[in-house]
Amino acid sequence: MRKLSFYPKLAMGNLWRNKSTYLPYLLACVVSVFTFYTMLAINLNGALDGIRSESVVKSFTAIGAIILALFCSALIFYTNSFLAKRRKKELGLYSILGMEKKNIGIVMFFETLLIAAAALVLGLLLGLLLSRLLFLVLLRLVQYEVTVDMPVSYSAIVITIIFFGAVFLLALLSNLRQVRLANPIDLMSGARQGEKEPRASWLLTLIGLGCLGGGYFIALYFRSPSEALMMFLVAVFLVIIGTFCLFTSGSIALLKLLRRNKNYYYTPRHFISVSGLIYRMKQNAAGLATIGILSCMVLVTVSATVCLYVGAENSLQTQYPSEYELSFDVAEDADTLLTGARQVAVGTGVELADLWDYRIGSLTTLESGGAFNSVADFDSISSMTMIGLMPLQDYNASMGENTTLAGDEALLFVTGGSYSGDTLTLDGTTYRVTHLDQLGTQKSGADDLGRTILLVLPDMDAVERALEARPEAVRQARPTETVMRRALTFNLSGDEAAKAQFLSGYEAFIAGLSTNGYFQYLSREGNRVNWYATNGGFLFLGIYFGILFLLAAALIIYYKQLSEGYDDAGRFEILQKVGMSEGEVRKTINGQILTVFFLPLVVAVVHIAVAFFPVSRAMVLFGVRNTPLLALSTLFTVLAYALVYLLVYRRTAKTYFRIVRRQAATA
Repeated sequence: MRKLSFYPKLAMGNLWRNKSTYLPYLLACVVSVFTFYTMLAINLNGALDGIRSESVVKSFTAIGAIILALFCSALIFYTNSFLAKRRKKELGLYSILGMEKKNIGIVMFFETLLIAAAALVLGLLLGLLLSRLLFLVLLRLVQYEVTVDMPVSYSAIVITIIFFGAVFLLALLSNLRQVRLANPIDLMSGARQGEKEPRASWLLTLIGLGCLGGGYFIALYFRSPSEALMMFLVAVFLVIIGTFCLFTSGSIALLKLLRRNKNYYYTPRHFISVSGLIYRMKQNAAGLATIGILSCMVLVTVSATVCLYVGAENSLQTQYPSEYELSFDVAEDADTLLTGARQVAVGTGVELADLWDYRIGSLTTLESGGAFNSVADFDSISSMTMIGLMPLQDYNASMGENTTLAGDEALLFVTGGSYSGDTLTLDGTTYRVTHLDQLGTQKSGADDLGRTILLVLPDMDAVERALEARPEAVRQARPTETVMRRALTFNLSGDEAAKAQFLSGYEAFIAGLSTNGYFQYLSREGNRVNWYATNGGFLFLGIYFGILFLLAAALIIYYKQLSEGYDDAGRFEILQKVGMSEGEVRKTINGQILTVFFLPLVVAVVHIAVAFFPVSRAMVLFGVRNTPLLALSTLFTVLAYALVYLLVYRRTAKTYFRIVRRQAATA
């Protein structure tokens, strides 16, 4: 019985003696379990079943659970590897004292079992206590009425236990493998391995510069929102590789160049700082690069999602300029739809406003040499221009104007791009154009999302001639473009409750109609739920992942400071013995630590400054064209993160100095 209890007691004693390193690890494990379970429980508990935009919210939580699974497992493996390295000397001592490797493995098994059990129990308890609160926050962000409860998801509990059980098992197997392959002498010196001066690889440095430059070029070059979004992932991949290469080898190469500068290097302050930093970078490079990447992920994720949510209403109105828009074949009876809208409006106490009733034809064109030619295909949305053709009669009736046009004249209104010429050539016909800055409630503007031009031609005959001027191959490939369509757009005047009644009444009216041809119905209020579900879901995930990335960065910083403290105690004791005062030693420590641990923040800020351009273009795809709002969100996010980063540094620096003093005192 004593033999059975020996190993658990020894494991518990080991964890308690090393609590300064194991408590942050346990905290990371608990938070990982809590966040994963909460995201999974929201997705699986059934509380979202049957509500509007259920699929949108569930897709966000499903994606969130997958990302959390990958990130949390990587975080646990990283912290476990640090702990394994710090414990090698202790485990080597056990081996020298006569404990066999299988006995060491049993001790490590119980240590892992205790940590895993504590993490799962505490994480699941925290999840059960706070998951409903986070669920209510999610409902609030997606603007749902808080009328649903969140039952306990037993399937989420089981999946969480199985998943993290597998993660802890793999971490244990990794540790056991290191112990099995190492001899006692290697274990005794394992915590101090890597102290030789690192070599700078100029090839790796050039690869890093090339990848970083390539990533920045892609981020700045592609101006189309669709291209910016697709190429952004490529740019991110290149920037990550470049960051790791430059931290790993480029920083050492730079420091060695400084060492070759005799006037700079051979001064007391620079001599010690540069020499110390060269040594530090070999052990710290990967961790510092990780901190920089995580910091950039926090900044991009939080700033973009905050901008999406804050600008949701403005982007909704931009995406849907009119509250209601109906488009159908000319053969359809427009009077029926318009009469129905007026009848529903009378019954609900609202009035139709800004009514547009017009006919329109559309052409898909490519611009070449100032001329627009109809095409059957195109490379990307940004390269093509959609041209709508409207007869002047419909324009005057909708706008309440009495404009006249000669046979070769046209009115021009452009969105999603720009066109500044005084003439426009379409399939061989040239028109003298008058530019319109506003069309109803919609203003002209450029956002690179694919240019759309509306041409108002003198009469219906001119519109039909323009449609017939297309090449035969295009006419066959795009036969629907020969069809003139009818469109109705209007807004409502009245209170919000009456508008909501109109929405439900008019949707019921439309559902009862039978349409034989093309018919499309869009309403701003009808899409509001999905719109806020999408933007609120993005914000929920953004804040969720932002906090988790921040925790991971803080944990890596803490362990780096801890590692530095143990490794530096002996070196700075030597510095004091050769004549440096405690104040000079402390100043030297501060200089090196500040350089090492604030370098990732500087790198993250540079990365997000470059990433701002593709992010702002990609935001157009989500309806956000307010670049100043994104800039303001990014600025406040950077300032807030820098403040938190500083607080984390100050707290971990105290741990560093305490370790250095304690180690020096016991030396």
